[in-house]
Amino acid sequence: GTCWLKAINGQCEININGATLKSHCCATMGAAWGSPCTKCEPDPICSKGYARVRGTICEDVNECEVFPGVCINGKCVNTVGSFICQCPTGMTVDATGRTCIDLRMESCYLTHEDERCTAPIPGKHRVDACCCSVGAAWGPECDECPEKGSSEFSQLCPRGP
Repeated sequence: GTCWLKAINGQCEININGATLKSHCCATMGAAWGSPCTKCEPDPICSKGYARVRGTICEDVNECEVFPGVCINGKCVNTVGSFICQCPTGMTVDATGRTCIDLRMESCYLTHEDERCTAPIPGKHRVDACCCSVGAAWGPECDECPEKGSSEFSQLCPRGP
């Protein structure tokens, strides 16, 4: 069934995976399961991150397998009773622990033509501050900003331009 990340006033929000076992969902990130959704109750025998396999036997849930894509821009690593998201060099995990964001302060450019960056804005800027506003390219490698309206843009700029 469907695993839900949040349950607010009986409304389930943020479907993290459409095909999970109730035990796997509720033992890990799920607040509710199924459709119509029912709130997850804590297992009296197994602690968080562990699902009951048979009777009273608890087994670690591999969140990386149960929730493919749980780490955005990063790599999921299963740990005992939980998981961590490993970020590529230069990226840092955000407050949710599930999304890798680039917090490096670099140059921001107003124009990007023929792989060349021109018209730098004074100072150093974060990639989102640059690309979600006026920037056309960012960083020491002169990386072109994602196109407004693209999925990469909405991922980098959840609040829009």
